[in-house]
Amino acid sequence: LGDNGAKHAPLALFDHESLMRWASEPEHLDRAPAFIAGAYPLFDYNENSENKLKVLDREHLHPKMADFLLRFGDRDDVINALDINLNPGSWSGSLVPYYQDTVVALEALKSEAPSAVRNNLDELIERIKNRGRKEHGSEVRFWRED
Repeated sequence: LGDNGAKHAPLALFDHESLMRWASEPEHLDRAPAFIAGAYPLFDYNENSENKLKVLDREHLHPKMADFLLRFGDRDDVINALDINLNPGSWSGSLVPYYQDTVVALEALKSEAPSAVRNNLDELIERIKNRGRKEHGSEVRFWRED
């Protein structure tokens, strides 16, 4: 746990450039980028100016994840590991807002990305949108059953 109870991914505590160098080394290139994609934080916490609590910023990817994707997002194994990382684990309530926020954050990154990364992000975004549509449909059916 970090400040004010904000959770931080342990991998984010490592120096970003050192991790990027490690992932780029030929002897680690086959596994390291996918490992990082599966373990790096997706979003970051910002301090709320009113109550000084850390709140999750879901409008933007964590700066380290964004930089990582710009470097390695052209790899299918990285996108697949990121897709698994996007699984929220336990969740209370609708997942639709989470999926919508994730799509917005990934869309924002596309403007900076090389074409191969953009193409992979487009595919990932479509997967997420499909999950959101499925989730929304399940919610509608659930409520209609009452």
